[in-house]
Amino acid sequence: VLLVYLTGMVLTRPWCAGEIFSAYKCNVKRVTVRTPGFVDPPIEMLSHVDQMLDESACKLADYKISYEDIGKAYLHLLGPEIRSVTLEAQADGVHKFRRLASVVMADKDMSAVGSSATSHSRSSW
Repeated sequence: VLLVYLTGMVLTRPWCAGEIFSAYKCNVKRVTVRTPGFVDPPIEMLSHVDQMLDESACKLADYKISYEDIGKAYLHLLGPEIRSVTLEAQADGVHKFRRLASVVMADKDMSAVGSSATSHSRSSW
């Protein structure tokens, strides 16, 4: 399972983009955790990932990962096929962790992402 902690800056980080793409390409189950600071990028922005990423420290092309690859992986990650949990700002850390762990553990019997057995759910606490 790849647990993607969606913060305001996570989709701008090349190492995060690389991990998200690798999980997408290899059909690894993903769960997103939406923090209060995260806002879904406009769909059209996912066609211009080069404008989102800060590649000053790392160039994804060096690893044979294209902007188109990242855009597809991001679109899938933010879509209805991926299990997502929304964190509320007022909940304490221990409470957030326990709830998140229960969501991830409850999904342990789900089959590969993208299959008909995979359900979409957006939980909030």
